[in-house]
Amino acid sequence: MLTTMKIAILDEQSKQVTVRYNLAKTTTEAIRTAISKLGYDADDVKADPKAYEKLPACCKKDQPPH
Repeated sequence: MLTTMKIAILDEQSKQVTVRYNLAKTTTEAIRTAISKLGYDADDVKADPKAYEKLPACCKKDQPPH
């Protein structure tokens, strides 16, 4: 899944991640799907509901940062 990713940088303030990856090994859709399966929204791909429920409260939407 994300093993083809080069680097990921999370901006905690904006709650956005920037991903650098090898276009020959993966696609943006595959990365969005992988992020969704972790419980997070990724652009137009919504978080997997079961994975979202497993997130700690501090990582869920509309929660104050910890």
